[in-house]
Parts: sequence; C-alpha cells; structure tokens
Amino acid sequence: MKSVAGMNTWSDLSNIASVVAIPAPNPNGPTTVTDLQAQYENGQLSLTFTAPAASPNSQTPVNHFVIKYSHQAAYVNENYFANDAYNDDLELDDLMPGSGSSLVPPAPGTRVTLQLAPYEIFDDGHQEYFFA
Repeated sequence: MKSVAGMNTWSDLSNIASVVAIPAPNPNGPTTVTDLQAQYENGQLSLTFTAPAASPNSQTPVNHFVIKYSHQAAYVNENYFANDAYNDDLELDDLMPGSGSSLVPPAPGTRVTLQLAPYEIFDDGHQEYFFA
C-alpha cells in the first residue's frame, strides 16, 4: 500500500501484512450427525444415527457417509479423522451380510441402523473400539 499527497508525491511501500485463513464451518454444508451410537450386545454390533442433510433446512441427502473407527478415541477425533494410519473407514464389507444395512444415505431425518460384522471390525485383538 502507498499513500499519495498532492501531485504524484508517493510514500514508500507499507509493511506487508498476512493472514492465515482458518476455514469456518460452511453454513451451507452438510449438517452434523449429533446422535451417533454404537452398541454391542449378544454378538450383534450396530451403529445408529439420524441421516444428515446436504445443507441446513434441506431434504436432499448427503452424497455419502464417512465413518471411521479405531481402538483409541483420539484416533477418530478431528485431528486424526483423515489419517488412515490411525483409523479405518467403515466399508461395505464391514456390514453384516443379509442385514439390509446400506452405506447409501437415505433422506435427511431418517433413523439409520447399520448392522456391522464384528469379525470384520474386531480383527486386531483390542477390547474397545470408537466410532465417529
């Protein structure tokens, strides 16, 4: 930036300022799942949640779900969510065959129950698992 006084009397160049852009949540982005629950009883492993919308006040479903799991809660938090070295993605072969479970998102507000194959998830000997 420079300032001008009179006819072509210019100041020296100002200091150079910078800013780091920290992305804010997109007010038009997908809604957040706030009721994810995991349950393991009698050999049955399931996740339940309410299907999110593609944007607030929309009845358009999201394109897909990204569900992560790990034996440590810290590995499915915001800092590690995208790091596959610390967690696993829930995939089609993790669903219990014949359960009717699907990773295809339904209409927003629909209650989703995913029946998971414990032998696919519990394959590394840990006693506790965390989902996000």
